[in-house]
Amino acid sequence: MTRFQNQVMNEIPPFDAILPTLENLTEYFANEFHRIIYETGGILTQVEASETPTRSYILHIPEEENAPSSGGTAPQKDALEDAIDAVLNTILGEGGGSST
Repeated sequence: MTRFQNQVMNEIPPFDAILPTLENLTEYFANEFHRIIYETGGILTQVEASETPTRSYILHIPEEENAPSSGGTAPQKDALEDAIDAVLNTILGEGGGSST
């Protein structure tokens, strides 16, 4: 079970201290995704979240936040798969599991 599944967002840090608005949720998860993806050698350029088809919030990650620290190149397929796996494992917990 994930940390956020079947929970009242206002009772879970950091949303017990800040309102869980679309903007705040998007910024929180974008930061988490960016950290995980960057640590595995990937880059995150944009995150988009929507409440409804007409209400969306889009964050663009500045290029300098994605600059490789060792002059690396764009991530290869394996690095991208590792980044996706790391994000999913972090969200779903180390046990993973399916979301059926």
